[in-house]
Amino acid sequence: MISALKPKIKTVLQKNERLYRQMQRQWRRSKRVKTSILVLADYYYDWRRYVWWSHGGADVSKGQLERVLLRSYHGIEKGLSLAEPRPGFGQDKIKLLIDHIDNWLALYGYEGPVIGALASLREYQAFNREHGVDVPFLDKWLMDKSDVPHLGGTIQKTRAEIQEAVAKGGEDFYFSRHSIRNFSGDDVPMEDMRKAIRMARKTPSVCNRQGPRVYCFQNAIDALQWQPGNKGFGHLASRGLVVTSDLRAFTGTGERNQCWVDGGMFAMSILYALHSLGYGACPLAWAPEAAVDKKMRRALDIPDHQGVIMMIAVGVLPEKLNVAVADRYDLEDVLIER
Repeated sequence: MISALKPKIKTVLQKNERLYRQMQRQWRRSKRVKTSILVLADYYYDWRRYVWWSHGGADVSKGQLERVLLRSYHGIEKGLSLAEPRPGFGQDKIKLLIDHIDNWLALYGYEGPVIGALASLREYQAFNREHGVDVPFLDKWLMDKSDVPHLGGTIQKTRAEIQEAVAKGGEDFYFSRHSIRNFSGDDVPMEDMRKAIRMARKTPSVCNRQGPRVYCFQNAIDALQWQPGNKGFGHLASRGLVVTSDLRAFTGTGERNQCWVDGGMFAMSILYALHSLGYGACPLAWAPEAAVDKKMRRALDIPDHQGVIMMIAVGVLPEKLNVAVADRYDLEDVLIER
């Protein structure tokens, strides 16, 4: 009965154009309200799980403490991998790291990320002694700590070594990529930047909707000044990238996070494309408060419908450089076979 009436109702509405448009607007409005309710409910689900499991609060689980340690000692690795590390840098953060290590040792002993943390602290100690800087609280704390294998801190690489590994391909290509925090200061030709982005376009995207975009700033600091994580090396970068993903490419509550998935994959493709061309790059997380995000968007002319995924500092590799060890979990920890 109702199906038989539908064509007649549609005919009547089409004859009354004003009424037809009003009905369309109401339908779209009701659909948007319904979608909004569903999205809010699902974001609440995301919020609850994130608040409960992310670290930075009580940090009572082993997994949370582990990530606190990884994040904390990687800060030392990053500082030591700069072109000109500042002797004595980050001592307040060193004290916090020591507290985290003490907590870990009391619960789990000499295992997991504490090995990399201790190695990084010993390299930090040696670096400061070499530059005539005393850090008495660290010297005293390290006195009774076990020696550990070098699974933290930095290692020295040469541009020739990295380029040779790139040419080999396979595992050598992947394991030779590092986040580079030391550039020569020379320019990366824009044609090579175009070549890298041309390659990155082959990144998979949901239903081939191709939401990701990248803004390339020829004066890197124009973009990087908004991201504090490049302090000490951003001024040496040749190009600054802002990777985004277009929210208009996604639909429904189930795709509420797809923007970050597509954009993150695209950003990784850019990093590997630049690596394949022999350039250095460092991905820089974009995770500010809303007020900073708004200011950056206005300054760099990035529209509201694009989610900002990350920034990337790009530059020419120097002849010699230090890179963070950034030790990885064993394969058995990452691969879960079912």
